[in-house]
Amino acid sequence: MSDLIGFESPKFDWTPEPGLALRIKRFRQKSELFDGPLKARTSEHGLLWTGDYGLDLFNTWSLSCEEQKLDEYWKRCEEHVKPQSNHILYYFYLRNIKQNGRALNDFLTEAKLGYLSEPHDLTDALVFGVDSDTVRKKCIAEANHLTLKKAKEIARTDEATRQQLQATAPSNVKRSGHNIRQLTTQSQRQH
Repeated sequence: MSDLIGFESPKFDWTPEPGLALRIKRFRQKSELFDGPLKARTSEHGLLWTGDYGLDLFNTWSLSCEEQKLDEYWKRCEEHVKPQSNHILYYFYLRNIKQNGRALNDFLTEAKLGYLSEPHDLTDALVFGVDSDTVRKKCIAEANHLTLKKAKEIARTDEATRQQLQATAPSNVKRSGHNIRQLTTQSQRQH
């Protein structure tokens, strides 16, 4: 246990909201990071870390000794949170995810982690949440032929083009040109 000094043990938040299934998944991943001397006792620690509600939930299950393994606990926890998923709220959050100036990958990661279960959901989130009207127009023009791969390609190309345009903007070019002339003059003086 001395190996765990300064380590924050995972804790689970049972608040029912659209991210509940994701939170149980992350909680499980954090709990399964334990190895070595705690490996055999992880189920007891899992119960401790789920708090009073998790313990009460566990006590409602009639589990045989064989079923009191960690995999069974995770399975039942995931089954417990599934009915709490609200598809109306799911689609509300999905439709309100916006890029808001973030990098495309950050935006897509939030969309994947938070609310999405189907590839077409991610495609919709990308098309309607991306900042660029150009990306939206190109994706809509693809109509029924648009795939997630194609939408990502369009968005990444647009993002890269914008970055290249910023790098070659007149204010950046003048500074770069001045620096090149300055280096050329200095090298000529040395020879």
